[in-house]
Amino acid sequence: MQPQDESSVEPHIDPLAQHKHLPAVLNHLERQLGFALTLVHNPLKTRLIDQKASFGRQPTCACVLCSSARDYGIVSTPRITFLAMPSKLIVLAASNGENLKLAQRFAEKARALGHTADVLDLTTVELPVFTPRAQAKGTPHAISALEQQLMAAQRWVICAPEYNGSIPPVLTNAIAWLSVTGDDFRALLNGRPIAMATFSGGGGMELLVSLRIQLTHLGAQVVGRQLLSNHAKPAQEDSISDLVQRLLQMQPLQL
Repeated sequence: MQPQDESSVEPHIDPLAQHKHLPAVLNHLERQLGFALTLVHNPLKTRLIDQKASFGRQPTCACVLCSSARDYGIVSTPRITFLAMPSKLIVLAASNGENLKLAQRFAEKARALGHTADVLDLTTVELPVFTPRAQAKGTPHAISALEQQLMAAQRWVICAPEYNGSIPPVLTNAIAWLSVTGDDFRALLNGRPIAMATFSGGGGMELLVSLRIQLTHLGAQVVGRQLLSNHAKPAQEDSISDLVQRLLQMQPLQL
């Protein structure tokens, strides 16, 4: 066997060294995704692995910079592939009737799409009516657990009935208590993606308009589409699916 001529051996070139723009790409991705990224290199792949998820929770996506065996050692721009990662949703039901059933359907759809989803029936949360006197007596025990549940989910769906042309008391009361709990109430809602849906006996549009105004005022990102249903117009599966998918594509803002 003839000894291999050194000149015929393809030199090993680290692809990372050929892409001096990578630090800038990393910085841009970190700003867009909202969490820190770290490079881990092996002979055929360069992976971007999240180290700190937005809001201290699980990542909503991961990135992979791929160099195939064929491209290895050749000066070329690496491909960037975004891989969807499981996200956590919480579906709030502001009644224990039809809107709780609707909330369960939203959660089932999110799970069918490979995501984690919990239903929270606000009527089971024991909270006194918010007043200055009630506040002076101290924060209710249930509010801390409620705040933790809400903070743990990147995205929310709110299913609520229309009460007297506006938002039901159980929801406004919970928001009132949350607004005086913790050091930074705005962090709970500011920049958070939220979808809205309703099953209402009469109308429902006034509820959706009022809730959108309140959530937007608090800094939330409210999905443009909303779901209005009643006995004459039940919620369709494709409408629920569309709303969930729109919500999942929205990223929490880093503010």
